[in-house]
Amino acid sequence: MSEKKVRKRKKTEEEKRIEAEKFVYEKAKEAEQIEEKKEEKVEPVESMIKKESRTLRNIFLVLGLIIVITGFIFILNNASKNFTVDGVQYKVIQQGQLTLYNTWIPVAYNGSIRQYNFYLYSDPRVIQRDVPFNGTLNVPLHGTIILNMTGNLNCNGDGIIAVANFNTLYNLIGKVIKDSNATCDPSGQYVFINIQDSNETSIQEVGPACYTINVNNCQIMSATDRFMTQTFALIHNVSK
Repeated sequence: MSEKKVRKRKKTEEEKRIEAEKFVYEKAKEAEQIEEKKEEKVEPVESMIKKESRTLRNIFLVLGLIIVITGFIFILNNASKNFTVDGVQYKVIQQGQLTLYNTWIPVAYNGSIRQYNFYLYSDPRVIQRDVPFNGTLNVPLHGTIILNMTGNLNCNGDGIIAVANFNTLYNLIGKVIKDSNATCDPSGQYVFINIQDSNETSIQEVGPACYTINVNNCQIMSATDRFMTQTFALIHNVSK
C-alpha cells in the first residue's frame, strides 16, 4: 500500500475516533442536562409539598380553635340557662319574647312521687338580691294557709297571674283559704300571708308563721315569686 493511502486511512480513522468521542461527549452532556432538569423539577415538588403541609396544618389549627371556641360558648350558654339558688335548680325557658324560669317540686300522686313544674316570671337570682326576706320561712306541709290582699294590686293583670301561681303552690302543699277577717295567729296554728301596697318591695315575718308581702310600684310578680323561691328551697330541703 502506498504511503499516501496509509496516511489517508490513518486520517479517516482519526476523524472517526474524534467524531465518536464527540458523540459520546454530547450524549453525556445531554444526560447531565436531563438529570439537572429532573432535579429542577424535584425541587418545586418538594417545596409545594411543604407549602401544602403548612397550609393543612394551619387549617387544622383554625378548625381546632373554632371547635374550642364553640365548645366554650356552648358551656357558657348552657351555664347561663341552668343555675341553682338556695339548692334549687332553675332553667331559663324562652317563650317568644317572654323569659320564664322553670323549677319543680316533688308531689305525691297515685302513690308515687312526681315532679310538678312551676314557671316564674322573675329571675330568682335577681329577686333574691333585690327583694329582702326579713325573717325565717315557716310553712308546714299539709297545713292551712290564709291568703289576703290589701289594696288595688291588679297591676294590669299581673296580680291575677301572681296570685294564681301562688295559690297553685300552696294548695299542693296545704290548703289555701281566703278570709278577709283573719289576722296573724300568735300560736301559729295556720300560716297567714297578707299582700299589700307599700313604699318598698320586701317580705317581712310579723309573727309565728305570719308574713307580710310588701309590693311597691306593682312589683307583685317579683314579691310573690320571691316568697315562692323561699318555699321551693324549704320543700327541697325537707324532701332530701
